[in-house]
Amino acid sequence: MKINSTELSNKLREEKDVFVVAGDCFGMDSYIRIGIGTKKEHLLAGLDLIDELLREISRN
Repeated sequence: MKINSTELSNKLREEKDVFVVAGDCFGMDSYIRIGIGTKKEHLLAGLDLIDELLREISRN
């Protein structure tokens, strides 16, 4: 399933409580911008949640 980067970033924020910036904010749809926080554990947990949502989307 193809998904717009703004739609993906909104789903991540609303469903997984993960904030990323949509690539189309930079004219680069199909990409997202991930910020690296201060703790490695937070980054890894966020990446796991992104993976979880992408797997859910791909099942549809």
